[in-house]
Amino acid sequence: MIINLIMSSILALSMNSIYYVYTPHGSGVLVQVHDELSSFEIASYNSYTDSNFPLATRIASSTNHYNCHSYAWYSQNINTNIYWMENPSLYYADSSYHEISYNQVQPRDRICYFDENNYNIHSGMVLWLTGEVQNSVCGYSNTVMVQSKWGNKGLYQHKGDYCPYVSTYNGEASYVKFYRLNETHTHSFSYTCMNDIYHYEICSCGTLLFQHNFELNIVHPNINNPFYIPEYVCKDCGFIALNPSV
Repeated sequence: MIINLIMSSILALSMNSIYYVYTPHGSGVLVQVHDELSSFEIASYNSYTDSNFPLATRIASSTNHYNCHSYAWYSQNINTNIYWMENPSLYYADSSYHEISYNQVQPRDRICYFDENNYNIHSGMVLWLTGEVQNSVCGYSNTVMVQSKWGNKGLYQHKGDYCPYVSTYNGEASYVKFYRLNETHTHSFSYTCMNDIYHYEICSCGTLLFQHNFELNIVHPNINNPFYIPEYVCKDCGFIALNPSV
């Protein structure tokens, strides 16, 4: 019996292993790994949430592999993010992110939904501004479009005040705050040609620095010349690429 009790304790411990992910400033944030939903549960949750929020667009299916906080703060790569995060507050408590006013918000800033006890119950990624004036639903949430994971339901694109966390839909959030990453370094980049349509560069920190568009410019000297080389000129910055497909 004692052996069985010990084995049960070891099994329980292994099933509740503690993991950490780290903020940009190095603070360890507690996360968990959950068993995945069944295919029946995934289909049911997708159908239920889609039908109850027809104006939201589901980007990815229901899953236990990550939640809203993990998606917003840790990683937006839904193919590799397997962590469930209950409390993301260290991301802004250790100054990795700083709070900004609603009228300073830009795409990729974070939005957090707080309840009356000032607890962050939901996080998302700002996509763009709606241009709307603040309404009476959950602070300035209606002024932004958001992409966020809804618990173990799907990943959705939605207006900030159109989600299960606000009072209109029986949620407990009463106000929102916005946060922005504190830049701790100077972005580094070089021109990277991707194809004959655009080129872009991403810093090693993951920030998209720019995405520019190419135009084909025939100048060497004409297409009938055996030495003709097609030249692609960026109409945004003037960068020239002779072979933008590599």
